[in-house]
Amino acid sequence: MNEFDLIDRIVAELGPATRGASVLVGPGDDCAQIDIPPGFDLVSSIDTFVQGRHFPAHAGGDLVGYRAMVVNLSDLAAMGAQPSHALLAMTLPDIDVGWMDAFCRGVRKACIEFSCPLVGGNITRGPLNISVSVHGLVERSACLKRSTAKVGDLVCLTGDIGGAGAALDLPGFMESWTLDGLQNLVPGDEGFAFRKYYLPQPRLAYARKIARLASAAIDVSDGLLADAAHVAKASAVGLRIQLESIPCFNGVPAKQAVVAGDDYELCFTLPEANLDRAQTLAQALNLPISVIGQVIERAEHASGVQLYDGQKPVELAFRGYQHFAGDNPV
Repeated sequence: MNEFDLIDRIVAELGPATRGASVLVGPGDDCAQIDIPPGFDLVSSIDTFVQGRHFPAHAGGDLVGYRAMVVNLSDLAAMGAQPSHALLAMTLPDIDVGWMDAFCRGVRKACIEFSCPLVGGNITRGPLNISVSVHGLVERSACLKRSTAKVGDLVCLTGDIGGAGAALDLPGFMESWTLDGLQNLVPGDEGFAFRKYYLPQPRLAYARKIARLASAAIDVSDGLLADAAHVAKASAVGLRIQLESIPCFNGVPAKQAVVAGDDYELCFTLPEANLDRAQTLAQALNLPISVIGQVIERAEHASGVQLYDGQKPVELAFRGYQHFAGDNPV
C-alpha cells in the first residue's frame, strides 16, 4: 500500500466526519473551501503530538486519534467558539493498517461528537507524530480571551482536575485500553482516571453559553497554576487562588492537582454579578463549576498567581508543564 492508497482508505474510514454544513469542498482537492457566516470571525489553533511525549507508545490508535482531536478542540472552547473544521498531518514510520484504521475510528468519533469535520491533511514518512489544526467560529463581539480579566472578578473552574495526571502513576496506565472500554466507565469505576487522560471533554457547549458572561478564559492543559499565570500576565492582573476550593479528582491532593496537566477543563473569570447565571447554565449541562479565587491587583509574585491555603501563602517548586524545562515529571 502506498501513501495515496492510505489516504483514500483514511477518507473512506472517516466517512461522515469529513462533511459539515460549512464545508463547501472537503478532502480530495488542493485546499478545503469553508463558508464563514456574516458576523463571525474565524479562530484557529494547532498542536503537535509526539509519541512518548504526548501519548504513550503502547496506546491504541483509537485512543490516540480521539485524544489528538479533543485536546485541540479545547482551545476552541477557551475562545467560546463553535468548531468549524479541522486539518490533520501525520508522519508515520511505516504503514500499519490496523493501527491506522483504529486511529481513524477515534478521529471520526471525536469529529462527529463535537461537530468538527476533518476537511484535509497530509501524510509523510518519519517518527510518529500528529499535528492537528482546528478552526472555529465565534461571534465578533463574544470572543473569550486571556487578556480581559478585571480586578474583582471571580476565578472559576469547570469539572475537576488532577485525574489525568494521576493516571500516569497508576499501574494500569501500561494496559491496552480501548476507546469503547474507557467510554463505558463512570466516576468511581476502577480505571476512570485513564478515561480522564485519554478522553478529556472539551467544554465547548458551556463556553459558548458563558461567552457574554465571562471576562476571560483559558483551557487547563499544562496545569492550573501554569495556565492561570497566562491569564494574569495577559490581563496585567494578579490571581489569588484558594487551595481548599480546588475541585480535585478523587484522592488527588490539591497541591498535586494544581500542577497536573492534561485536564482540559475551562478556567475562567467573571463578574460576581454573573455567577448565578453561569451556575444555572452549568447545571443545565450537568457540569459542576467551582469558584476557586479572585482577580486582584497585579501581584508581586513572579507568576502573577498567588496560591493560598486559607490565609497562608503556599509556594510550590513545580508550577506546571513546560516542554523545554528539566523538572517536568515523567
